[in-house]
Amino acid sequence: MDTDATARGAVSRRSRLLAVDVEHLFRRYGLYIATMAALVGLKWRGGYDLEAFLAAAKVVALGGDPYAATYAAGVSEWGTTQVYVSPPFVAWALSPFANLPSDVVFAGLSIAGLLAVLGAVYLIDRDRLPRRAPSMVFGLTYVWASLFLGQVNLFVLAGLLLALGCRRNAAAGLGLALAVALRASPAAFGLVLALERRWRALGWAALAMAVVIALQPERWLEFVDIARSAGTLPTLDVPVQTSVAAMPVVWWLVAVGVVVIVGASVLSKANRPLLAGTAIGLALVLLPTNAWHHWFAFALAPLVLDGDRTTWSRWALLSFVAVSFLPMGWPSVAVSLVVLLAMLSTSVRGVIAARRVSGPDPAGILGAP
Repeated sequence: MDTDATARGAVSRRSRLLAVDVEHLFRRYGLYIATMAALVGLKWRGGYDLEAFLAAAKVVALGGDPYAATYAAGVSEWGTTQVYVSPPFVAWALSPFANLPSDVVFAGLSIAGLLAVLGAVYLIDRDRLPRRAPSMVFGLTYVWASLFLGQVNLFVLAGLLLALGCRRNAAAGLGLALAVALRASPAAFGLVLALERRWRALGWAALAMAVVIALQPERWLEFVDIARSAGTLPTLDVPVQTSVAAMPVVWWLVAVGVVVIVGASVLSKANRPLLAGTAIGLALVLLPTNAWHHWFAFALAPLVLDGDRTTWSRWALLSFVAVSFLPMGWPSVAVSLVVLLAMLSTSVRGVIAARRVSGPDPAGILGAP
């Protein structure tokens, strides 16, 4: 009996079992999945987060400080009461609409957010998954939860889809700048552009952010102080919490894993944006002291763009779609940890393979026979 042939047959059968055509799945069933995700996302309806945005926007419209009420409340109240801790650009952008009825602003923000994501999907490269199966983006309940909360995450997602999925440097840079101006933390994805040596895109992002900061330089200094203070808050005991800061050993393992994956992507070019980008995205929701379930709406942008390229990413993408239907943080955390392990294994194997390919030629060392 040919044991090698048997082994190859077993591997082939296993590969067929693991193979899943994500594009076909979402092209065929994506509308149903997205509809179900939207219905589940209705649990978050009411525009709760928009209240803090509009309160700050009204102050900005009168020429005041959007963070005055935040400081007055005291750090101990942040996270348990509605206070404004977002970048100043959010309040500034909403200030022209601050005196409109909140329901009107909520409807307008929701429609604009959906159009922004659709516009980004249209502008990204044709070979990216959302361009071929647009419904995939809306199959994540995280996206709909953010929309119904009145968050700005859909605009952040749109910006990151452009930043990481568009070859046009101006569009990529402006997309990254939009995401950073609204959430700040997506600046970490600039590392992916740096690894890809997309200096012009980074230049566009830097120029756009310089203009944004120049509009309210003193407010951005306040925001830095707000963000620093928020980092001292304990992990809140809420169902949608995704931070692993309360588990120091896990926190350090995740941090080291992310560093190794990103570092390995420097040495191995294979699927670099997917590996490094997904690791950075998961770090944003796992490592801060306080992180929230709906932040996955934009943190998974790299996986959404290229999730159909490898076996681990296909199953990771489908797993995140599945657990996003659950209004709790721990299933998403569990999937994130498994995905990080899979990426770590892939990264190490990629580095080993790269070293074998680029290693010295034995014949060149020993000389010709």
